[in-house]
Amino acid sequence: MRHLRRHPLEYLALFLALGGVAYAAQLAPKNSVASKSIRSGAVTGPKLASNAVTGASVVDGSLGAADLAHTPGDESIGRSATVQSNACNPSATAVTCANVTLHLAKPARVLVEADGRPGADPAAIGSCQLAVDGAGLSSGTAGINGLARDSFALNGITGVLGAGSHTLAMICSEQAPDFIAVDTHISAVSLSPG
Repeated sequence: MRHLRRHPLEYLALFLALGGVAYAAQLAPKNSVASKSIRSGAVTGPKLASNAVTGASVVDGSLGAADLAHTPGDESIGRSATVQSNACNPSATAVTCANVTLHLAKPARVLVEADGRPGADPAAIGSCQLAVDGAGLSSGTAGINGLARDSFALNGITGVLGAGSHTLAMICSEQAPDFIAVDTHISAVSLSPG
């Protein structure tokens, strides 16, 4: 105790120095902001620099469905459609049996899947193909006969498509009467351009 009475200014200086270090430790580094200084909801997407938040920055399990919600008007992620008619009845000339329009915000390849069932006539023969903006997609073609009772499916990946709207379709034609395609569906999902 005698030591304390002889050196009050030294102890006061030590107390202030230690208190200052503790206070400084709570402050954020230069050119940054501590999270407790930010009001909830104050930082929004437009306020972040490009690539400021990456997958490595996000804590696993911290994002829910609402965080990944669809932005109205942006169909660049994926789209599907179902043709509700009872049957697509092509002739020797190809007709569209299912189609969907995909709006790409930037250039991308597109994964396309289409399916349906052949009609009941076992002698009927037809052919279906995937198409992009009216041009056939070579990787998505199938010859179908009435003996394939359950279903048929086509899938393919486009080359890189430019930004904008693109129509993806399943077109079918008849090789032997009376080929019909029923319960037809088509889906399209954008992929990376590379």
